Amino acid sequence: MTTSTLTHVNIEEIQQQLWQENGAGKVPVVYAFLGGARDRQIEKILRLGKLKYDCLIDGKLSYEMAIAAPYIVRLERGHPQTIEIIKKGWGNSWGIFAITYPPASFINIRHNCKKIAKVVLPNKKKAFFRYYDPRVMRPYLPTCTADEAQQVFGHVSEYIMEGEEPGTIHRFKRSEEGVIDVNAKTVSNNTQSEHITANSSLENQEIITALRTQLGHAFIQQAKAFLKLKALAYTDPSDDIALNSLLDTALVLAHTHNFIYQQANELTDMAHTFDLWGNTYTEEEWAKGIFQRRKELSLSDKIVEVFREKAFQQAGPDAMDYSTYCILRFKDRNIDPDYSNEDIFIAAQIGLEIARAHNIIGLNNTYMCTEMVLIYGDDFIESKQCEAIKSIFEDNERTSFEKTYASFNWLANAMQHNFEYDSLG
Repeated sequence: MTTSTLTHVNIEEIQQQLWQENGAGKVPVVYAFLGGARDRQIEKILRLGKLKYDCLIDGKLSYEMAIAAPYIVRLERGHPQTIEIIKKGWGNSWGIFAITYPPASFINIRHNCKKIAKVVLPNKKKAFFRYYDPRVMRPYLPTCTADEAQQVFGHVSEYIMEGEEPGTIHRFKRSEEGVIDVNAKTVSNNTQSEHITANSSLENQEIITALRTQLGHAFIQQAKAFLKLKALAYTDPSDDIALNSLLDTALVLAHTHNFIYQQANELTDMAHTFDLWGNTYTEEEWAKGIFQRRKELSLSDKIVEVFREKAFQQAGPDAMDYSTYCILRFKDRNIDPDYSNEDIFIAAQIGLEIARAHNIIGLNNTYMCTEMVLIYGDDFIESKQCEAIKSIFEDNERTSFEKTYASFNWLANAMQHNFEYDSLG
């Protein structure tokens, strides 16, 4: 039965631990091994979700067996299903997490699970090892010899799991002698304290006080009342301290990006984004692209765009009708009114395929691909005149934004100089 009450701050900190880059700067592929017998809702969450998963027991199972069976699921950072598993399972012994890197695959990891599940007891009898239960793995891993560690880890680089003490994270990895815990750390259990810490500098407090005074008590109270009516993911709507913390974070953001809230619902909606995605999401590349670079958008439009971008990231182009979005955005930019809706629709589909093929992530970055297709043709990457673009798109050291931004600028310069450019200069 689930009893944990993790806050968003807890969940974000755990995700940071799970998707921590290694020494080579590579982001891991993360799996969770979950024991269905621990909570009947585990199987349902996996079955009704969209993350790739599989049962760790072969063969056709009865309903009751399927409910109680162990499962493997490949997690995605920020995915609603990932957040649900962490929120409900952490602290309740739902399972453990495996950190892996290519070329390890889903099949490799599942096969490794099956191998370590079978153990031979001293009396030669075979038994099933509940390796997916943190209460079993925590005391077992530190006792492993180097050979046992090799068998237990296989393609897994590290195991991460909850500790016996509330809020503790264990990070186990192999050593020359066996297994060591490199990261026994404590996660905060208080949303308010974490948010207050984020806003507690003297400078921020002065900013918050000044903006609260400028907007007025009635404005702030109205924004808070609206916030209580929102579908808050991690904040208790009856907790005034937590609500004020979200509003204060939104006020600091306004000062940072030099905009002012004209209506209470704008402050409410911005505060809502911090409840959903944490108070540091605005430092991510995609969010910076909206708040810092989309200067043509009003504040209300930027907030709408943030939700569109998140919907695109988490559910794909169908979540917000990508083609229609491209038509409206291109028309708003008024680059060339001669393009028909059909032209833009076709370019949107081609741009989407180009983005997928070159691992361009995000709504804004994908739209940039669409606009390049529309203006410069669907072969702008493969064209001999544009070989520089291909090298930009294939440069894995660049972010998606850097790829599209550099390519767009190169094309603009090249068009002005009749494609005499052959490099970025």
